[in-house]
Amino acid sequence: MHTPLLHCRTLFLSDLHLGSKACQAEKVLALLQHSQCESLYLIGDIVDFWAQKKQRFWPASHHQVIRQLAKMAANGVSITYLPGNHDGVLREFCHGELLGIRMRRRHIHRTANGKRYLLTHGDEFDHAVLLSRFQAVLGDHGYEWLLWLNRVYNRVRSWQGKGYYSLATQVKSRIKGANEAVKRYRQAALDEAKRQGLDGIICGHIHCPEQMEQDQVEYLNTGDWLESFSAVAEDHQGRLQLLTQAQWQPVQQAKVA
Repeated sequence: MHTPLLHCRTLFLSDLHLGSKACQAEKVLALLQHSQCESLYLIGDIVDFWAQKKQRFWPASHHQVIRQLAKMAANGVSITYLPGNHDGVLREFCHGELLGIRMRRRHIHRTANGKRYLLTHGDEFDHAVLLSRFQAVLGDHGYEWLLWLNRVYNRVRSWQGKGYYSLATQVKSRIKGANEAVKRYRQAALDEAKRQGLDGIICGHIHCPEQMEQDQVEYLNTGDWLESFSAVAEDHQGRLQLLTQAQWQPVQQAKVA
């Protein structure tokens, strides 16, 4: 029995990348086990089928996350899954259900205070960015190498009794063009929300958690569970907040059965 430490109306997660060696599934599991919400949105790249094609990798912790999601759905949590590019094979099931979880390509979420937000993974904005995320800057193998280096670096920090530090984020922030790519992506997302006359947009895809407002339209990026370990939560009054690792870190790391 896990005592909920995070009480919210709605929880938004993306880019777990289950099936990838870079996924921090224990952290995902800890958040899910210690959260109490009415609705949960999984905004793409939950399972990394691209990584699975390269190498079969599915440890117990990754399976435990799926079991926890199924348990939450069985206990009455409304779960909606919006596949991204890495789990795009699931898009053929959109408008249906899988294991009690609704599958949707896009969705309009109405908050408790009546505001409407577009939910989408965000890979459809790649054309506006003209860069396919940071892999276009680093190269696909370069990004994987950077994530591997990030894991090794933090393993050493853990042995030294130090907390997590995203070396990968720091490296990416210094790559020429990376910040411009994020800016273009954000603007494309905001423009789509404005075009639809909505109050904002909640997306993922680029692994850069952020919450900002432009012309009374809000942009929220949920981040990822490879580096930032962040999510978006809606409270019972309808307020949305980006939860960074520092805000949910009191939740103890889950033990895998």
